[in-house]
Parts: sequence; structure tokens; C-alpha cells
Amino acid sequence: PGTKKSKAAPAPITVNQEILRAAGLVRTLNKPLKILGHGDISVALFLVADAVSNSARAKIEAAGGSVSLLEVPSRPLHALGLTDDPDSDSSDTGSSAAVAGLQADPAPADDATAEAEADAAAVAADEDLASDTADA
Repeated sequence: PGTKKSKAAPAPITVNQEILRAAGLVRTLNKPLKILGHGDISVALFLVADAVSNSARAKIEAAGGSVSLLEVPSRPLHALGLTDDPDSDSSDTGSSAAVAGLQADPAPADDATAEAEADAAAVAADEDLASDTADA
């Protein structure tokens, strides 16, 4: 009394290769899964597979479900920020921008600065040597 139940459609049942393997309907997970349209369904499914026939897609969508296809890359891809290959195609523009930001070259030093740094390193080495001999 006083409470109304909503008549929302139930959530579709998720079906993928792992679930079919657990149910004993697929032998291995190492091969691509293609769903064929033999038979009829009356329950909404959310199907994830490598390939689906046109008749299977039509039957799943007619029952109120949906199909999602897995995409396998045609070539190995680098993780974002790890590629420094100048031959990379335009699809990797985000990763090359990230690499450029991470690998900024320091400003080149002029000869006077390089000499001053070398002198400072030599003085520091002499001081370390002097302190080592004083401790002995």
C-alpha cells in the first residue's frame, strides 16, 4: 500500500568468452570467439565477442540486447609516453607529445660555463683527496 514498483526492464545478461568457458560452452580462451545466429533468443543480452554474424546481431538486438566487438590491434602499440620513434604515425600524437615533454633537452652550455664547471669539479676532487689523506 502506497509503494509503487517501477516496471523498469531488467538489465541485460552479460555474455562473453570467459562466461561461456565457465559454462562449458567454449573449450579455450586462446581462439577468437564468433557468435552465430542459429536458434532464437527472447532475453536481452549484452554480448562481447571477437566477431558476430549478421543474423546473430539482428536476433540479439531484436530481443532488446546489444553487441560489442573486441578490437585487436593490427600491430603492437607502445604505451603512452614510452615511444620515441620519429616514424610513428599520426595516431600516436598524444604519446609523442608526452615524450617530448618528458625528454626536454637542457640548454647547451657555452665554453666558459663548461670550463668553470670542469674547474669546480677538479677543486672538489682535490678537496676530497685532501680530506681522505687527513683522515688517514
